[in-house]
Amino acid sequence: MFLHVEGIDVPQKLLFHVCFNDGRRIFYNLPDNLITLGETKWPDHVKGEIVKIFKEIGIREPLRQKLVEPYAGAFGGIKESSGACNLDRVNWGHLLDYFRWEAQAISSQDDNDESFIRAKELQDQACKKYGSKFFHYVTYASPVPL
Repeated sequence: MFLHVEGIDVPQKLLFHVCFNDGRRIFYNLPDNLITLGETKWPDHVKGEIVKIFKEIGIREPLRQKLVEPYAGAFGGIKESSGACNLDRVNWGHLLDYFRWEAQAISSQDDNDESFIRAKELQDQACKKYGSKFFHYVTYASPVPL
C-alpha cells in the first residue's frame, strides 16, 4: 500500500494500491495501524533496501509513500502492552524478501509478464525458505499487544 502524497505521482498500474489521508481507497480504507516507511524505527539499511525495491517499480519517494506495519509483526516484531515497538526478534532478511515479492506481485499486469513470473519465483523460494507463502493481509495486520 502507498500513501497519496500531493504532488507525487504513482504509476497508473499501482493506483489500486494507493490510500488517501481521508481514507479513500478503491478496495478498502486505510488501516489505522500503518505508517510511512520513513516514520518507522527500522534499521536504516533495511529502509534503504526497501526504497531501492520500490523505486524500481516507479514509486518516486518510498520513505514518504510506502505504508508499512511499524512493528513488523509478521516477521517477529512485537507490540508490547505499553504500545512500544520491540524489533529485537525481527528477521530482516525475511521482511526484505517479502517486500521484493510484494513489489513484483503488485506491479504485474497479467500472468505472462516479467513481474508476474518473478513474483511466482519469489513465492516458490519463500515456501522453501520459510515454509509458507507470502500474504499481504498477514503482513499488514494490526498487531496484538503482548
